[in-house]
This record gives sequence, structure tokens and C-alpha cells, in this order.
Amino acid sequence: MDRASEEPPPFVSGSGGMRWEVRMLAMRLEAPCAPAILPGGEALIFERGEWLWQRSTDVALRPVSGVSGPMVGQGGLLDVLTLP
Repeated sequence: MDRASEEPPPFVSGSGGMRWEVRMLAMRLEAPCAPAILPGGEALIFERGEWLWQRSTDVALRPVSGVSGPMVGQGGLLDVLTLP
């Protein structure tokens, strides 16, 4: 079986006995980074050099307007932080 088509394990063990949950947030993005999980299960995902996406609970991706995307050479937003 091709590794790319394998389903990731629901949990991955780390050092010191830590366990990490593995969750697919979106597909078909060129260079996704900086995910931020929102209350209620939605998420914000920055696609480096291009867009800030909002992923709804029905897994639909919608672009967030009003965000000027940095140029690719600048490294993008690097992270997304949600405030209460």
C-alpha cells in the first residue's frame, strides 16, 4: 500500500510518554501552516503566501476576507493566534 494513501493513526506517541492526536483539517492546499482551532470545532488555516482559510464544522473551506497575503519570500504569517 502507498504511504500517501494510508490513514494516519489517531494518536502518535512522543517522548516522555506524551500522546498526540492526529486530525486531518483540510486537503488540497499547496502549503498549509499555522492552524488555529476555534471554539465549536471550526479552524483557521493559513496557506503560505496566499490565503487565510476558515474551515467550518462541515469541512468546507472559505477564504477569510480582509487579509492581505504576504509575498511568498517573506515566509507568510508563520502563525495564527485566536484571542478570547
